[in-house]
Amino acid sequence: MIIGYRDFALHYGYKGFRLRACSNAYVWDVGVNEAQCSHGPEPASDHLAAGSCTCGFYAYKERSQLNRFTPLHGAVLLWGKVIEHEFGYRAQFAQVESLFLPEIATCQKASHSAHPADLHVFIDMRPIDPFTACSACLSQLLDSPGICEFCWQSLSYNEVLSELARTYSVSLIRQRG
Repeated sequence: MIIGYRDFALHYGYKGFRLRACSNAYVWDVGVNEAQCSHGPEPASDHLAAGSCTCGFYAYKERSQLNRFTPLHGAVLLWGKVIEHEFGYRAQFAQVESLFLPEIATCQKASHSAHPADLHVFIDMRPIDPFTACSACLSQLLDSPGICEFCWQSLSYNEVLSELARTYSVSLIRQRG
């Protein structure tokens, strides 16, 4: 098994909070995730090593490669057919190994740094993905004309990370900003 590092987006649905891939709509399962072919229903194992194949779970080799503007970072275990690239890996199987609790996080509403204790996860009850917002940006957003305050829900960022760690049965590790 190989340990890789990846960025995650937040997803909120009928099962509660889940991890979502940043580059597509894939919502990570609890436990083992097996890559599927992006062109059909068969598993990606048959052609994962082909040069033209883009199927699989991607991860960086180093934590330092993670994008500081994504709301979540984590370590993943990779195995099965694994293709090594210059900066990372693409694997047949993956499982979330741990999530990182940053010292500095990003307010996605205004793309600036904020202390995680000041961040809220903003959930639109309509079908869009949640995003992080600091207290100041959250207040501005809620004071905007035409905003229906009953269509939104705000939760503590740290509480959401803790809930995700419980859901995926992984550690929540403090990291330096």
